[in-house]
Amino acid sequence: MLHSQYYLIRALACAGLVCSLWRLAPADDASKNGAKTAKEMKPYKVNISQTEVSFEMVPIPGGTFTMGSPESEKGRSADEGPTHRVKIEPFWMGKYEVTWD
Repeated sequence: MLHSQYYLIRALACAGLVCSLWRLAPADDASKNGAKTAKEMKPYKVNISQTEVSFEMVPIPGGTFTMGSPESEKGRSADEGPTHRVKIEPFWMGKYEVTWD
C-alpha cells in the first residue's frame, strides 16, 4: 500500500466514512479492467478461481486534501497536527466488507 493511501484511509476512518476495506491497489492495476488511465477506471468484479467467491472493486479517484486539524479547532488532540497537504493517486477499493471468519 502506498504511504499516502494509508493516510487517506486513516483520515476517512477518523471521519467515519470507511466501513471496511478488502484490498487497495494503485491505479497501475487499472489494466485489470482494460483501463489505460485513471479516468478510464471502472468498477469491476474478480472471481477467485476454484471457489464461488467474488469481489467487486470500485475506483477511488485521486486528488489532494489537507490532513490534520488546525491548532484553533476546539477539541483538537496533539496528534492531529500539523496540517499538511496530501496527494493521493487513484486506487481500487473493495465495494463490500469482507469478514475473516
